[in-house]
Amino acid sequence: MYNLRLAARSTRAGNRRRLLTFEQQWTVAASGRTLPKFVTEELHKYLDCGILARGFAHLYCDDCGEHHVVAFSCNARAVCPSCLGRRMNEGALNLVDHVLPDVPIRQFVLTLPFPLRFPLAFALLVSSSGRKKKRRSEQRRVIM
Repeated sequence: MYNLRLAARSTRAGNRRRLLTFEQQWTVAASGRTLPKFVTEELHKYLDCGILARGFAHLYCDDCGEHHVVAFSCNARAVCPSCLGRRMNEGALNLVDHVLPDVPIRQFVLTLPFPLRFPLAFALLVSSSGRKKKRRSEQRRVIM
C-alpha cells in the first residue's frame, strides 16, 4: 500500500504557491510568452497526486477482511517522483521478464570529453538522416 510521506504533505501547499509564482513569472502579457499547456497541466496534476479528496479506490480483501483506501495517482511522466518511479520499475520488470534473454548481460558505458560530445552527436544525426534519405531514394527506384 502506498503511504504518502509526511514531508510531501507539509510541502504541498508551499509547492502550489511556488507553482503559481513560477507561472506568473513565465507569463508575459506583452509578448504572449507562456508555458506550454501540457507543462502546466503536468505540474498541476503532480500537486494533486495522492490526495484522497481528488479520488480514491476502496479495496477489500475477501481472505483477511482488511480494507484499504488508495488515492489515485497523477501518472505524470516528467515531474512526479512516485509515478515516475513506478513507471520505471514496471518498465524494468517488463524488460527482465519478457524482453531480455536469461543469459549474463554486461553493460558498457562510453563517455566522451565535453568538446567531442556535441560534434559527434550532430555528425551521427546528419549521417543517420543521410542514410535514411538514401534508403528512401533506393526504395523509390525499386518501386518505380
